[in-house]
Formats: sequence, C-alpha cells, structure tokens
Amino acid sequence: MRNRLAYFNYAGLARVSKEIRAKVEEANDEFDNLLFSEAGVERYQALLNDCRGAVATMLGAPGAAGISLLPNATFGLNVALSIIGVNEGETVVTSDQEHPALETWLESWEGRGVQVERVSADTEEDFVEKIDTLIRRGKVKLIVLSHVSYKDGRILPVERIGELATGSGIAFVVDGSQAVGQLKVDLSRIKPWIYVFSGHKWLFGPMGTGGLWASALIDGYLEKHSWTWASWSTKSIRFNGGRFEGGTTNFGLAAGLLEACRQARRDQEERCGALEKWRWEISRRLQSGAFHLPSKWKGQQAPGILTYRLPEERPSWELADSLFYRYRVTVKPFKPPEKPNAIRISFAPWTEEEDVQRLVEALRQEIKAQD
Repeated sequence: MRNRLAYFNYAGLARVSKEIRAKVEEANDEFDNLLFSEAGVERYQALLNDCRGAVATMLGAPGAAGISLLPNATFGLNVALSIIGVNEGETVVTSDQEHPALETWLESWEGRGVQVERVSADTEEDFVEKIDTLIRRGKVKLIVLSHVSYKDGRILPVERIGELATGSGIAFVVDGSQAVGQLKVDLSRIKPWIYVFSGHKWLFGPMGTGGLWASALIDGYLEKHSWTWASWSTKSIRFNGGRFEGGTTNFGLAAGLLEACRQARRDQEERCGALEKWRWEISRRLQSGAFHLPSKWKGQQAPGILTYRLPEERPSWELADSLFYRYRVTVKPFKPPEKPNAIRISFAPWTEEEDVQRLVEALRQEIKAQD
C-alpha cells in the first residue's frame, strides 16, 4: 500500500508498539483516579522506583540509586556537562562522530578558551592511542563520547577509554542514545561518571523518555563545587534514585518506559539477530548502487544502522525529500553543519520485507534519475 510510510529512521525516533501505547494509557487511567492523594503518591513513587530499577538492569548498573528519569538524552547531557563544567585553558577530548547536541556545548566552550580535541580514527587501536597521547600531555578535564556514532553506527571503545579516564582521574561522560536497546550495555565495564540514554530510540519506548545514570563520583564532585539541583526526590527516598529529575515525572510515560525496558531485556538477543539480518540484507541489495561509499571504520558496528555517502553534487536532504514525497520512504539526511553528505538508514527488528523492497527500489530509481 503506497500511502503507508516505509520508515527507516529508527535511530531518530522509533515507532511505539500498540502494547506499549496501551501500557501508557492504562497507567494514565489508573493515576487519574488517584492523583496526589496519599495512595496516589505511594503508587507514583513505586512506579518510578520500578522504572529506575528496570533501567539500571538494562544498563548493567549497580542498583537504581544513580538513575534519574528525564525527558530525553539531550536533557541528560545538559545536566552532565553543567555539573562538570570546563574552564579556560582546560582540554575536552571527544570524537569526530558527535551529535549536534554535544557540538553546541563544544563550540560554546571553544569560544571561552577551552581546547577541544576531536579525535578521528579508522581503528579502535588508533582511537585509544590518540586519546591516551592527549591524556599524557595533561590538562584534560573531560572526555565525552558517544557509545555508538549516530552518523554511521560505529561502536566506540568506551570501555577502554573508561579505563584510561579512571586511571587519570578525568571526568568521563558517555552518550548512550544509540546504544541502549541496540547493544548490551555494562556500566561496570565502561566506568563513566555519567551515562545518558534515550527511551524513544532503540528501546522503542514512548517519546519524551530517557535519563541518566550518575556514579558516586558525582556526589563528591557536587559537594566540592557547590552545585545545586532542586529535585522532587527528598533525602529520605534519594537512595531510590531520581536525584536529577527536577520535578514531577509523567506517570504514563514512566509506565511505557518500564515496559519498554522489560521487553528489550527479554528480547535483546532476538532483536540483535534480526537487526544484523536486515543490516546484511539491505547492504547486499544496495552494494552495487552508486550512492554507497563504505565507512573507513574497521572496528565494531551497531547492527541497526547503515550510512551511505552521496556524491557532493547530490545533497542528502534533496534525496531524502525525493524518497519521501515520491515513494513514501523515510531516511535520515545529514544536513549542514552535519557531515558527511550522506543518508542514514536505520530499521527495527520487525521491519517488513515489503518496506525494504520499497527502499531499495526507490534508491535504484533515484540512481537512474541522477544518471
């Protein structure tokens, strides 16, 4: 059916299943009959604690104490970078794969005299070696990296970088937006100060969900730097998490995120297998296309993302518009100042064969039109 959208931007925003939508509506109906009565407050706290616990399990975190539920990963990143802060003359180390949400911070810091080192590498070994060299030079205040690149799906060696940061006493923040739900995450191995995540991407949860996990290192840091955050959580329940929630959390969305975490943990292996299958199949069908210039990255790749570079004479956003308006196919174009000139194709474990066929046929037609 041509009017149905063939959707290939799950790395941006996932379709929410009917089951999770039903959980959100059911929770909202339940809470409407309680609100902030004593019974309602008790139910509210219990649900949020359950949700934090499910998130902690997803992240391989040592309990739910460090979990805060937030509207999205960018909000979490803003919290993390506001807490840590960087001063003139200090150095921030990152990669050349970062999302505009982080680049906004980096550009602002550069304007205030902070040295920003964006590491580019084709292998994990080279990436780690370059960061180690920067650490040895001194003045590195913060390392902030994506776990998985939003650009081409490369998996950055965050566990090895975590070891370097820990050994040097350097603040380490990881953006897990493209990792959580797509990969098995183990914070005990990554050792970040703060790890942020999104609920509406690879967890396939409702829009407006996400959060962060903060290690105990943050408590000591906050005490030294007199940083204040007003939270709905009181000291009496802080051990249950929620320190950076900053107000009342949407009850229905928390119920949806809880269900999404439970489903993702239950189906992790099966989902990864399905994503790998589609990644291989779509790549195989498009390998002869004129659009495909493979990434130079020789390390690990996330299973749900494929990126195709385009000739400079064919802007990615023009191709994306043509795919949508002519064929009802949606992909993610990288628009300036984003680089490279490319489209990102991301899919779900339950993406249908009919949609893949439409994607491939549409791209082939666009290639013919260009020739």
